[in-house]
Amino acid sequence: GERTVSVPFRLRNGPVYSLMIFATVDVPEVELSSKLLDFGQVPLGCVKTMALRLVNTSPVTVVWKLGKPRLRLTNPRERELRRNAVQSAVELLRVDTTSGTLDAGEWVDISCQFEPKY
Repeated sequence: GERTVSVPFRLRNGPVYSLMIFATVDVPEVELSSKLLDFGQVPLGCVKTMALRLVNTSPVTVVWKLGKPRLRLTNPRERELRRNAVQSAVELLRVDTTSGTLDAGEWVDISCQFEPKY
């Protein structure tokens, strides 16, 4: 966004001047083709693959990295059960690209595979 700053400076035995500094700050921004990957029903032993597109919509280079799932639960028992479920799901999910760099306007398709094993 746009930023404006006023910087005062004084002259010894003279007036105070004000220097206005103006800049437009561009921050990295991306769009996901979907915020939800629903693999639906996948038979045991089969693999289902879905693609997720990550697009750099900003005028600056984006450096990205796929993080680990986070849980936001307060109940300790529920948190433990969910943590185990998330860990199991992570073990069943494979992605072909977990980090990268995208210049302005560039995109990457990330292949996500889900394979139930038990």
